[in-house]
Amino acid sequence: MRKTLVAAAFLSAIASSAAADPETEERARFCTVCHRPGYSVSYVPTLDGQTYEYLVNQLKAFKEKRRPSDGHQRYWGERSEKDVQAMAAYFAARARIRERFELDAGKVALGQSRAQALMCATCHQPDYSGRETAARLAGLQPQYAAAQIAAFASGQRPHPRIDRASGLSREDAEALAQYFAQIP
Repeated sequence: MRKTLVAAAFLSAIASSAAADPETEERARFCTVCHRPGYSVSYVPTLDGQTYEYLVNQLKAFKEKRRPSDGHQRYWGERSEKDVQAMAAYFAARARIRERFELDAGKVALGQSRAQALMCATCHQPDYSGRETAARLAGLQPQYAAAQIAAFASGQRPHPRIDRASGLSREDAEALAQYFAQIP
């Protein structure tokens, strides 16, 4: 409990300073050109309300070219550690905006079953809000989530529980994504 309170106070302090920093605000406006609710490109997630540690890890992965994305690698490649932390704090401190998606009830049920079998809640929390380096899955854009889950299953992206040996099909990835998308 104490660790959680200390972490919350730390994030709150960083978020307050990030929100007051005009450079961070400008970078955030640049990021939200694409990373915003309702954006029509299915492979772009919203960042608001994502976990701080997850965002730091992903920005570092782009910066260090461990996660493919030419645009992100160019943009973040020259940014400092302080810039990475400030941006992660900025988006982690923001409230997630709930989007509505057209979902298939059968896929949602299958996704729930697969999530239970894979024990996704162990790391991502029972409400899928994320924790530390485990991303928030609740409410993710389903096409984006399905593509990322498929990348984990194929070995293109690392994941501690999902890889080639996990036996996840493209249909499983879509079902999991639909399940996560409907979680408030």
